[in-house]
Amino acid sequence: MLCEHNAELKQFLPNLEDYFVSIFKGARKVHYLYLYASFVHFAHSIAKTTNFYKLDGCGLHVYGQYVAIERALKDLGAEKSPSAQQVDDYCYTLQKIGVLLKVGYNVFDQLEHIMKTLNVRLLQTKQIHKFVDKERFIDVYAIDLLVSGCITLSHNKEFTRSSKMWLVREILALENYLVKFLSKAESTTNAQMYRVKTHFVCLTNLYYSFREVTDIPKLPLRLHPYHVLVETLLSSCLQRKPKVQVTSEEESEFHPKHIISYQRNMFNNFTLLHSTKDIELPSPVAWKLCMRYGATTHKFADELFAFMQALIKHHSKIFAHISAVLIYNLYNQRPPFTIDVIQSVISAQKSFIDRLPAEHTPTLLCVTVVLRVLQFLQQALLKIPPITGGNRLMALKHLYLYTENLNISDDNVLPDIRNQAKALQNHILNNAEQMSLKAYLCSLGVNTETNGGI
Repeated sequence: MLCEHNAELKQFLPNLEDYFVSIFKGARKVHYLYLYASFVHFAHSIAKTTNFYKLDGCGLHVYGQYVAIERALKDLGAEKSPSAQQVDDYCYTLQKIGVLLKVGYNVFDQLEHIMKTLNVRLLQTKQIHKFVDKERFIDVYAIDLLVSGCITLSHNKEFTRSSKMWLVREILALENYLVKFLSKAESTTNAQMYRVKTHFVCLTNLYYSFREVTDIPKLPLRLHPYHVLVETLLSSCLQRKPKVQVTSEEESEFHPKHIISYQRNMFNNFTLLHSTKDIELPSPVAWKLCMRYGATTHKFADELFAFMQALIKHHSKIFAHISAVLIYNLYNQRPPFTIDVIQSVISAQKSFIDRLPAEHTPTLLCVTVVLRVLQFLQQALLKIPPITGGNRLMALKHLYLYTENLNISDDNVLPDIRNQAKALQNHILNNAEQMSLKAYLCSLGVNTETNGGI
């Protein structure tokens, strides 16, 4: 902050804090993004002044509001619907609680109670979903609050055994809820994009946030949720085709200027999952994301580069497998990629590997990728019968780029590559496949004429 090296400005920090408290406790509602931005400055200031009693005061105030609105909703019973004003008040209260949970300091002695009552309304009775027609993002703020609450409570050293067991069940229930939502979510409109972003970030936080908590078992990243995360990034960022919309309120959560930051936030959180060896990756399906690196139809080259850096640093073995799967599948896309796009993607992948530090052994990595692609092709020839006009060996077309200009020779790994490639001749091949194999063998220095052709 600017005040850090200016004693005179530091004197104004208490005034800044009081201003935020007045906003927080005031009757006039402010937009969530403004509330959150103000809170960020408030939290930074509190860290300097140690006026934690102001945080506690905000916590007591909003908890009182939560209890009051909960009582009012309960008094309505199951048959009566709350008024638009009651739903609006409830939503704003959830926003304020959620904002306070963003600081690494638990201001709520009754956080477990808040979460249990909110769990009933969101996950069990689904009552909050009935409020969406009056306040369309109320479920978004509710799920964000529940996930933040789980993360906060996981650090509670005074938690009882029964409370810990409840928290584990809560985490699993939230995972199930979030995966179900993302499995069928759309992101065509900006409002949908805001909703998807929040659910995506909440889910990644569940997998990432409990790694260093000793009393709570970490949530394993299973196959289906991982595939859902990858498909969500594809549909909501790399392949998104948004509707043209007019949004007048710039401070609105779904104004177009915020959408790109939401998407980058999703990418950054997904990369975090791959930035540690503590989280085991259940599948190489991330090849679908890496395949977009080198394409020019999106704005996320930097994010994809950072993601691949995390993969190679913390999961080098699976990165080699992903690279091979990528090459194999590059020629089987629907609709098909043009040759220019394929060359661009492969060149970008090879360039990424070439620029890796020596400890990642780029040459060995390229050789490993080539050998795995050849293994995939062997399996394909065994499982898929030849058809007229088809080509099961299309992945050979640009594979030479991975060994071009590498320091490999006849006395190290090149014979292994040649032998695996020549073994493809032992299968029944159509004309196109024979031509692809012959071209690749020639690139390896194999004289196909003296070997009796193929």
